[in-house]
Amino acid sequence: MDTNALLRMFEFWEVCELAEVEMDTVETWGDLNSLLENLSSELFQRADFDNVESGRKCFETLLLRDQEYEYFTCRACLSEMYRVLLTERVSSKLELQRVPVSLRSKRPLIVGRRALTHEDYREIRESVNSFFDKLRNYYGIDVKTLEDPSHGNHVPSETIFETSEILGSFILTETMDGYIYAAAIECEAHCFLTSDTALREMARSLHQPPDDNWRQTAQELRNELGRPEDFSFPRGYGLSESLP
Repeated sequence: MDTNALLRMFEFWEVCELAEVEMDTVETWGDLNSLLENLSSELFQRADFDNVESGRKCFETLLLRDQEYEYFTCRACLSEMYRVLLTERVSSKLELQRVPVSLRSKRPLIVGRRALTHEDYREIRESVNSFFDKLRNYYGIDVKTLEDPSHGNHVPSETIFETSEILGSFILTETMDGYIYAAAIECEAHCFLTSDTALREMARSLHQPPDDNWRQTAQELRNELGRPEDFSFPRGYGLSESLP
């Protein structure tokens, strides 16, 4: 699963923690809203309805799966996840400090680093760890990092980068997206979970080519990667789509 899938579920988990409810007891945003509407929490005030609901649906999709899956993400997704969460923390702090938007936009990294404290970094690391622990220990959703050698199905980052480079020579894609989908190819994933429309469309077109152009691309890419004729590229799924 990609960064967006993880972030949406993280935001859902974060709001559930604030409301002191278990994730699997929430059926709609209204359930959470009724619990939180009287709170003055900053988290609740900035919670994005669409993101929280998307995260709830993604969690529900994984929880109600018809069969057992192994779940993987990659280090690039985790790194991007931290960047997004830290950027949100920076934005929140600078708004409270009334730092002009013009200054923030000109030197975002410099201003952001100066705004963040060791406590901010520690809190976000602990929150991310708690999120993954909750998924694994309470709901049986164990999201492994593909490059982590502590589990048997790990793939070295060098191999993923090589596949990403080959993929980028056949299909125009963002570098980060290319690495993430290359990771899905290398772990021979059946399903690739993402809310990114362009990335999902690419994955679906490789999995089931809609025309001769995509069929040729998929075949040539398969050959270049040394995959057999019957190799199936990971299919893209939206966050609320039922898994097979």
